[in-house]
Amino acid sequence: SGKGGGKGGGKGGRDKGPSDCFKLVRTVVSMGMEPLIVFAFGKRKVEKLAEEMGTLELTVHTERESITQIYENAIQTLSDDDQVLPQVEKMLPLLQRGIAVHHSGLLPLLKELVEILFQEGLVRFLFATETFSLGLNMPARTVVFTSMRKWDGEVFRPPSAAEYIQMSGRAGRRGLDAQGMVVLLLNEEIEAEALQAMMSASPLPLESAFRLRYNTLLKLYALESYDVELLVRRSFYTYQRVGALPEIARRRAALEAEAAALTQPDEPRLRELLAARSERAGCEVAMEAFVRAPKHVLRFLQPGRLCLLEDASRGVSLGWGVLLGWHGTATSAYVGGASVPPERMRASELVLDVLLPCAAGAQALALAGDAPQPAPLHDPSAEAWVLPVRLSCLQQLSSVRLWLPDEVSSPESRRGVLHALRQVFAERRLADASAARQLNLRPLEHLGDRSPACKRAMGLLDAAVAREAQLDAELRRLPAVVLMDVGGETDSDGASGSNGAEASGAHVDGAGCGGAANGSGGATNGSGAGRPAGGATPATLVEREKRLSRKQLLQQQAAGLATEAAGVACDEFGETVRRMQRVLLRLGLVDSERVVLLKGRAAAEVDASDEVLVAELLYRGFFNELSPAAAAAVCSCLVAADMEKIKRPQTPLPALQPPLATLREVATEVARVYTDAGIATDEAEYVQRFDSGMVNMVHAWCEGATFAELCDSCELFEGSIIRAIRRLSELLDELKSAAKAMGNDELFSKLEESCRLLRRDIVFASSLYVEM
Repeated sequence: SGKGGGKGGGKGGRDKGPSDCFKLVRTVVSMGMEPLIVFAFGKRKVEKLAEEMGTLELTVHTERESITQIYENAIQTLSDDDQVLPQVEKMLPLLQRGIAVHHSGLLPLLKELVEILFQEGLVRFLFATETFSLGLNMPARTVVFTSMRKWDGEVFRPPSAAEYIQMSGRAGRRGLDAQGMVVLLLNEEIEAEALQAMMSASPLPLESAFRLRYNTLLKLYALESYDVELLVRRSFYTYQRVGALPEIARRRAALEAEAAALTQPDEPRLRELLAARSERAGCEVAMEAFVRAPKHVLRFLQPGRLCLLEDASRGVSLGWGVLLGWHGTATSAYVGGASVPPERMRASELVLDVLLPCAAGAQALALAGDAPQPAPLHDPSAEAWVLPVRLSCLQQLSSVRLWLPDEVSSPESRRGVLHALRQVFAERRLADASAARQLNLRPLEHLGDRSPACKRAMGLLDAAVAREAQLDAELRRLPAVVLMDVGGETDSDGASGSNGAEASGAHVDGAGCGGAANGSGGATNGSGAGRPAGGATPATLVEREKRLSRKQLLQQQAAGLATEAAGVACDEFGETVRRMQRVLLRLGLVDSERVVLLKGRAAAEVDASDEVLVAELLYRGFFNELSPAAAAAVCSCLVAADMEKIKRPQTPLPALQPPLATLREVATEVARVYTDAGIATDEAEYVQRFDSGMVNMVHAWCEGATFAELCDSCELFEGSIIRAIRRLSELLDELKSAAKAMGNDELFSKLEESCRLLRRDIVFASSLYVEM
C-alpha cells in the first residue's frame, strides 16, 4: 500500500519462487499458529513483505463482508478526493484477505482501522514496524522477526534487549494461549554473543531524561518565588549524577589499569608512527576532494575503471567495484530554469553506475526498498550487481581499467566482470593499501590541476607518506618484541572482564627487557609472571600498532570518565544554567535582575521549536510582510529538525526565498550568541537544522492543493506528511500565544488564518476511536 516497494538495485529479473517469509507464513497457517505479527525494520520492507503474500486468503465470506463494511464506514469521514488516494484504495484488498500493514507512514485513519480490525480478530497476519509494539496492547499468538539488524541513525546493529523484549512480548495472548511463539528469520549471520545479549540482558536502567530549556528557565523566572539553581540541584537528574561518582571512579581505575598493562617497548616511536599514519590519511582525504571535483573527474569516469566506494551515511564500506557509467540526478538537470553543465554540478548530484560484489539476496533487499549489503571480494557466494552510487561516495579512483563486454545486463556477463576484478587483486596489484595508493589517480600527474591549493595538498601528502615510510622502516629494524598475556584478571567488573580483552605485558627478544615488562604487568594485575602469547612468537608491527591503538582508546575512555566526574564535582548543571542566563541577557529576553521582558514572554510560549530563535524572529517583525500561506510555509523550517527529510527537495518558490535567507541570517546570529556564551554550537549544523525542504509543499497545501498533489510532490509516505503538518499546526498555535503575549493583534489574526488554511481534509480528519 501507499508508496511501498523500492527501486531495483541492479539489472536482471525477479527471483523465482516464493520468498522465505511466504514459506514461513504458510507453515504458520498449517500449524494453526495465527494471529501472526511480522516485524520488519523499515516501512517499505513491511509493505513489500505484505505484497509477497500473493493470493493467500485467511478469511471466510462473512468476515470479508464485515471487513468491507467497517472499511467503508471508516472512509466516509474523508472527502471524495481523499477516498481515492492510492494508499486508501490499496488497503481494502489486503484487509479482505486478513492481511494488513502498520507503520508510521500510513495515514492515521488507516492505522486506526488496522488496529480495530486486528483487535476484532479480522486481521490474521499483520506486517509492522517496531512502533506497533510501543503503547498498543495488541498481542498475537506468533511473532516473527524478518531480520536481526536495524538502522539506528548511525549504524546497523541488532535490536537491544529492551527492543527485543518489547516486540517478542507480543507473542502469547492472556487467557487464550498457553504459550507464545517467536521466530527469528535469520537471513545473515549474527554473533552468538550478540544474540545472547539481546535475549538475556537485564532491562535498561532508569535514567533521568531531564534537559533544561530556555522556555523552562523563563517560566520559572516569571514565577519569581522559585530558585532555579536550587530546583536543579534537587532534581532526580542531579541526584543520579552525583550518586554515579563512585561507579565512575571505579570504571576509570579499571580502564587505566588495563591501559597500563598494555605498555610495550619503543612506545614513543610507535606513537609517532600512528600519528604519521593519521596525518597521511588526512592528507589523502584532502586529495580525494580534488579528485572528486566534477570539473576534474568527469573525463576519467570511463567504463571499466576501478573505484573504491564508501557509504558514509551508513558507515559501510562498499569496497572496490567496476565503473560502468555515470549520469546526473533529476534535480541537477536545471537550476533556475537554466541547464547546468555536468562540471558545475555538486558531487552529490552525479550518480555512478558501479558493478559491486553484494551479499546473497541483494535483489530481494533492493526490491523491498532496502540497501543491498556489500560482500568481500573473495567471498565465493558474492553476487555481482550494478548499483547507483552518488559521486560523493567515491573514496579512491584507480588508474587501472578493465576490459568490459558489450553488455553487462546478464548474470553471466556480470560474473565475468567480477571474476576479472578478483584477478586484479589475485595478482596483488591492489592487494594492499600501499599498492592501491600508488595506482590512484593523482591530481597533478593525471588530472592536470595545477592550482596552488592542489600543489600544497600534494606536497603535504608526499611528505606524510615519506615520514610514515621512514618511521615504519626504523621500527622494523629494532629488536623483535614478544607480547605477553598476563595471567589473572582485573577486579570482578573491570574492563578486561567486561569486554573480553586480556591485560598483557611485553618483552624484547634478546634485549633484556622481559623481566621489567612482566613485572609491570604482574604488578598491575597482581598475578605474578605472565606467559608468552602464541608460544613466544615475536609480534608483528601491525600487532604492536593494534595494541597501542587499544591502549590509546582505553586512555581516551578513562579521560572521558574523568571529565564526566569533574563536571559533576564542579556543578556542571549549575554552570549550564549560568551560560543559558548569559544567552537570555545578551538577546534581551531578561534583564540584569532576571526579570522576564516582552521578548522573553514570547519565547516562554514556544515549545515545538527553538524558542530563542522564534522569539528573535517575532521581535524583528519577521512575519509582518508575509501572507498567511507564506508564514505557514516558512514556519515549516522551524519544525524540520523533528521531521523526516525530503531527499530531493524542490527549489523554494521565488516569493519564499527572501524570508528563508533572513531566517538563515538570524539563525547564524543566534548560533554565534550561543557560542559566545560558552555553549558549544556548530554554526553550520545549527543553521542546517532549519531545512527548507517542505516549504513548497506546505505553501501549496495552504493554497488549496489536494493531498494527492502533495504526495506526488515528494517521496515521503502519506503518514509522514500528515505528521509534519500537524507538528507545524502545533507550532502555529504556540506562535499565536506568543503574539498575544506581545500584544500583537495583527500577527495573531494572520497566524489564525494560517491555521485555518492548514487544518482541512484528511490531514485533520477525526479519529476513528472518537467517531466509532
